[in-house]
Amino acid sequence: MRLIRISFILLAVCGLNLLHAAGPEKSVGHNSKLVSDKARANSFSSLEKILQQITDEASLAIFEGLPHQDSQSKLYKRELKSKPAVTRYGYSFYEPSVAVSGKEKDQLLKLLKKPGAFRKYGGRKFCGGFHPDYSLHWKTASGEVEMHLCFGCHEMRVYSGDLEVHADMGESTPEALKKLLNPFQNNRPIAE
Repeated sequence: MRLIRISFILLAVCGLNLLHAAGPEKSVGHNSKLVSDKARANSFSSLEKILQQITDEASLAIFEGLPHQDSQSKLYKRELKSKPAVTRYGYSFYEPSVAVSGKEKDQLLKLLKKPGAFRKYGGRKFCGGFHPDYSLHWKTASGEVEMHLCFGCHEMRVYSGDLEVHADMGESTPEALKKLLNPFQNNRPIAE
């Protein structure tokens, strides 16, 4: 009887490990609905409407992205197995998020709303595919806004309710965002 009980416990533990190894346990949002380059480019007209929702009163949480799912697939799979993660709009991020307030939040908001910070999506890049390095999750009076930032292809994807926007970062935006967000890289290892 004791051997059966020990076997059952071992089986349960192995099963939980397999569930965790299969990927993030939680999922938020949906995969991108904009599949054509034309639809992605046309979505830019909704960006201003979304950005207007984010006021000084909005709260901000930052999620750090896992390694690139394709070009760093071994590292990505290892991280997904060994650390808590969540899928947000089709991409994996470490958990927990980090709440951001005060000066850091104000600087990010100012940069995101700066004229020219983003421009119309210009088409697919040849960098290995979109992969968000960070997700900025804003809770506003009118709902939630999620921004995925990819420093490889200098793109941003924004989700708010039924709206989805794909945009390219303006010329100086990637470096300015990296400077503000680098202190939040606490989990992702340096590529091997």
